[in-house]
Amino acid sequence: MTIDILHLTHTHIATDSRILKAMLAADAADFSVAGIGMSAYEETLNSSLSKKLNIIEISFKTTYLAKKLPKFLRIPFLLLSFVVFSLNLIVFGIRFRPSLVHCNDTLVLPAGLIIKLFTGCKIIYDAHELESDRNGITRLEAKIYFSLEKYCWRFLDGLITVSPGIDDWYKNNIGPKLSEVILNSPFISKDDKYSKSYLKDYFKILGQHKVFIYAGMFAKGRGLENLIAAFKSDDINSHLVLLGYGPLSKTILDASSAHDNIHFHPAIEHENVVSLIRSADIGVCFIGNVSLSDYHCLPNKLFEYAFSGTPVVASNFPDISALVSEFNLGIIVSDTFDSIKTCIREIEEIDVKKSFLNKDLSSLSWDAQTEKLIELYNTVLSK
Repeated sequence: MTIDILHLTHTHIATDSRILKAMLAADAADFSVAGIGMSAYEETLNSSLSKKLNIIEISFKTTYLAKKLPKFLRIPFLLLSFVVFSLNLIVFGIRFRPSLVHCNDTLVLPAGLIIKLFTGCKIIYDAHELESDRNGITRLEAKIYFSLEKYCWRFLDGLITVSPGIDDWYKNNIGPKLSEVILNSPFISKDDKYSKSYLKDYFKILGQHKVFIYAGMFAKGRGLENLIAAFKSDDINSHLVLLGYGPLSKTILDASSAHDNIHFHPAIEHENVVSLIRSADIGVCFIGNVSLSDYHCLPNKLFEYAFSGTPVVASNFPDISALVSEFNLGIIVSDTFDSIKTCIREIEEIDVKKSFLNKDLSSLSWDAQTEKLIELYNTVLSK
């Protein structure tokens, strides 16, 4: 079997919106497309978009199982698991005989290069973050990721990044490369599943109170602790809705139980997030300055808020600040408790939807990102 584009990842494709959107974009452009990734080791909310695609899931529970092992066994176990997983990628990849391999993370680069060696295909590296300097990895892991990227660099035919700052970092620290910035813009469903009053109706919030929404992972490094603390204050009249899941879920559930203006909403399918966010008054996009990847990020939620018509309160980082300023998306603020609380009080006194979001956002849309992606594919394949 021969295909045009083969996506490789060590994540679960059915829940990875960026990979799904890229695969669907290639499919719509008449490329034959397949993806190989890991199966989920726990129950997940799969996107309905995945049902339309050719996806192979390799059954692996390494991260989950490694946590149950004694510390001295974890690293050998993870290394062996990485080798076995990579061998599976290589075997399936060679069978597909792709024209181009799209590597969606650093750990699949070695497999991608071996597939290239056997099939003569082109290879694109899609760095979803600044992979060697991101939140949640150790110094040793950072060195391994950087070494892998640096070694593989000469064999890459193209690079995709998620922000101008990360694109510049790779070029300055590893070397020049044909590249494109593909923003994390949302895929917007044509069906408006949620009404504009949905959140107020669902949580029985009185009409005069403003609704702030945080949509995304509940994890440290997202400014959630200070955000929740600010909404616990007696002099705050607005409500906060937290939409998603993650390690801080219990903290959020406890806060929602103890405070009438803090609400938890379970995660929903990615393609319906924009529709739900439309029923909020303002979106929250805080990122902790804990890594270069965070410092230069342009996260999904920033674009979800923008395309829902919901102004944003966002972190004062270079790429975020430049985008918010250029397109009049909202307010830039630091994620300290005092700054957040002051910002909430100021927003309570103004009509935020009349003050922001009056610029043409078409250049930020997923349609615009699709055009850039397909052009990159065609350029690489024609080399």
